[in-house]
Amino acid sequence: MRADAHGEQKNGVVRYRRRVSFGQSLYLLVMPTGRRYWQYRYRFEGRQNVLSFGRYPYVPIETAWARRHAARHFIEAGVDPAGEREALRRIFVSGVDQIDRRAGATSPSRDPAG
Repeated sequence: MRADAHGEQKNGVVRYRRRVSFGQSLYLLVMPTGRRYWQYRYRFEGRQNVLSFGRYPYVPIETAWARRHAARHFIEAGVDPAGEREALRRIFVSGVDQIDRRAGATSPSRDPAG
């Protein structure tokens, strides 16, 4: 099969990774095999990093958004969220307040649904 100028084959199969943005540096990385991974891009101490939150659909968007929110609180508290990866993986939608207290965040918790 021949690929066109954008790397897409005639049958619609894409041969490269794509990012589907959900806003505020949270995106879904779509692999050519069809697997999808939640990732959060952030800066800490001047360096850009990427933190993975798990595979979609095992991690729903509400949980990925809550984990992004908690990672943001870690950054605001001066803690690298990559070092707190295990704590972030234990977060489900209801667990954001516990991580906010652990990070020492003083701002009120925002509801990820709206």
